[in-house]
Amino acid sequence: PVGVYPIRLSGGRDDNYDYVLTDGTYTIVSKQMQTIVFDELPVKTYGDAPFTLPRNSDVGLVISYASDDTSVATIVDNVVTIVGAGSTEITATQEGNDEVYAATPVTRPLTVSKASLVIAADDVIREATSEDSLVFTLSFSGFVLDDTVDDLDALPVIECEADATSPVGTYPIRLSGGADNNYAYVLNDGVFTIIDTSDIGGVAVQHTFDVYDFHGRLVRKGVTSLEGLQKGVYLVNGKKIVKN
Repeated sequence: PVGVYPIRLSGGRDDNYDYVLTDGTYTIVSKQMQTIVFDELPVKTYGDAPFTLPRNSDVGLVISYASDDTSVATIVDNVVTIVGAGSTEITATQEGNDEVYAATPVTRPLTVSKASLVIAADDVIREATSEDSLVFTLSFSGFVLDDTVDDLDALPVIECEADATSPVGTYPIRLSGGADNNYAYVLNDGVFTIIDTSDIGGVAVQHTFDVYDFHGRLVRKGVTSLEGLQKGVYLVNGKKIVKN
């Protein structure tokens, strides 16, 4: 039990020395118990800001934390930084000291969901007689941190039933597949429009229409004439119109 106990010496001899024996004491002191309060962790999403964990145990001693998968989360002091989607376990320990017993370690799972990334097939408008190379491109919305398209594992496949020799008309540009460890893809299809270059002139319409520039960008929405537009070439209902 807790208390002070004598440590006694006796006996022993030497031809050259006279021993002077001094007793000692053995003291048993009472140590304090400590507890780590470390609640369950909420699900995080890749790109979320760093977050802090409790710094001290209930007796004020500093807690140490470790992540068992540093590709998901890293920890410096008591600050957790998310570096990837996936799951890891975070363990809290406190070794105690001369007056406090070591705390019972506490381990909590941390789940990091993928961030949502919208990938869209860019619409393409092309003259039927164009000799330019036909290239389908992608647009991205939703990158977090400093990520770019170069950080993605595999891009979706772009497919279109039409090519540079197809007749005038509109054709879907479809996206499929692709995957990344940190992003969940949301795929949006596009439209490939081949216009008749012979249809140049004024426009007479009975209903509203949308006006695009020659690069496929929306200029006016829901209009009934080209009045007020600068001189130039526009696309209306898939046809090229010259505004004089």
